[in-house]
Amino acid sequence: MGILLGNTVLRSQTAFSTFDLVATVSVALSIPLMLFTLDVRSWGKATGSVMLGMVLASVSVLITVAVGVPLFSAALPEYPQLAGLLVGVYTGGTPNLAALKIALNVDNDLYLAVHAADVAMGALYVLFFITVAKRVFGWFLTVPVVPEEGATVEPHPGRELYDSTLHTRFPFVVDVLRSSPWLPLARNVGLTFAAIAVSFGLSLLATPEFQTMVVILGITTLAIALSFSRPVRETKGSFELGEYCILVFSFAAGAMGDIRRILGASPMVFLLVIFTVVVSMIVHVILSKLFRLDRNSMMVVSTAAICSPPFVGLVAGVLGDKRLIAPGITAGIVGYAVGNYLGVLVSRLLLLLG
Repeated sequence: MGILLGNTVLRSQTAFSTFDLVATVSVALSIPLMLFTLDVRSWGKATGSVMLGMVLASVSVLITVAVGVPLFSAALPEYPQLAGLLVGVYTGGTPNLAALKIALNVDNDLYLAVHAADVAMGALYVLFFITVAKRVFGWFLTVPVVPEEGATVEPHPGRELYDSTLHTRFPFVVDVLRSSPWLPLARNVGLTFAAIAVSFGLSLLATPEFQTMVVILGITTLAIALSFSRPVRETKGSFELGEYCILVFSFAAGAMGDIRRILGASPMVFLLVIFTVVVSMIVHVILSKLFRLDRNSMMVVSTAAICSPPFVGLVAGVLGDKRLIAPGITAGIVGYAVGNYLGVLVSRLLLLLG
């Protein structure tokens, strides 16, 4: 809808400037509201194999973007920024992609091309994983013995949240507000503005080139720190409100896009995204073989990294291994937390080396 309106009735410079402001503010608001719900102390409860798999998945993406430097940097001068976006989204998810777009000052049309390619590849990826992937990966990796149906599954702090969002994704915002305690939610919103203000103040100590980056990383760090407070972490509706901010960002970013430039940038960007997803998956399988990670753990972690935590339950169900739902969700949450840091780090390193 954003792209449609931005290329028809909302094409003025005033509209563009307004949407640019809306996109920036909505990303800044979304980061704390979503990260407040993290339970960092529960990360150690995840099974060792799944956390190892998450590390291997992140390393696989890093290796892939490094290999892509000589292959794509000539055709895509913005490759350092694109690499940062891809590391962020394939370690974390769409919220990281949106945050890194702002932090790395990525051209809006280029960002939309990456986002469109990611959506298309994500659909194919999920289709592959719920059909023939378990058989294909079973040729290379150990297939674990799964307990009989009905075995107890260890409870997990984030499981209820993601089980609900998997089935009722994006309920009406009035329903979220109606079912959430107002005072705790208002407190989290207030803390969000406080985190933004402190991060903005810290950014004034940096040079103009790095100020936006400092703001995004500062908000991320403060949000994770505040998540250690149990009342903040357990506030109902905080994560969903953050997701609405991502939807607002998506609409505003789409409204700023020039459809002709998006389509013109898409072929090479699509090729880069295809390369990143396919090659990182192959590298992940190879590393899993070397580190003796079993097939089910590898697939669940890969789903959490390449797609997002809500898809973990779907793939675990296909594998018939519900034990992996809780640790798989934890792995995805870890990805949300570290995606912004890794994306910025990779982009800056490639710029320095280039």
